[in-house]
Amino acid sequence: MSWIRTATGRNILLIGAAVALPFAVTALVGMTGVSLGRTVRLTIFVAILIPVFWLVTRYWRGLDEAAQEAQKSAWFWGGSLGMMAGLFVMLLLPLDFVAGLSGRGPQVVMAYGALFPTIGSLAGFVLAWALWWWRRR
Repeated sequence: MSWIRTATGRNILLIGAAVALPFAVTALVGMTGVSLGRTVRLTIFVAILIPVFWLVTRYWRGLDEAAQEAQKSAWFWGGSLGMMAGLFVMLLLPLDFVAGLSGRGPQVVMAYGALFPTIGSLAGFVLAWALWWWRRR
């Protein structure tokens, strides 16, 4: 049986699609050259956030106790340590790279400032989650 045919698998796919939607909208708007106002961007964000919250809640309630414990432990340990690793990588960036970013505007600097800790926390989560299940097999 394929994991996509399970309720958890479908929820994961739906959450992934809902999270990918803002990136697709941003790319589409960027390609057209249209500048959206702050209110429109906030409205799009809230319109996407509500179904994502509902899907994540549905996913969480569908997990058994062991899977919930694996998620909590992985986010706490893996996410925290991974975020710290991402911040450390950010500190190791060459200064000419950082200077080049600052010339491109504050939004680019903020995006890169959020990128490394986010990637680190996600990588740490996946590693800690796999380790949690491996230790309990």
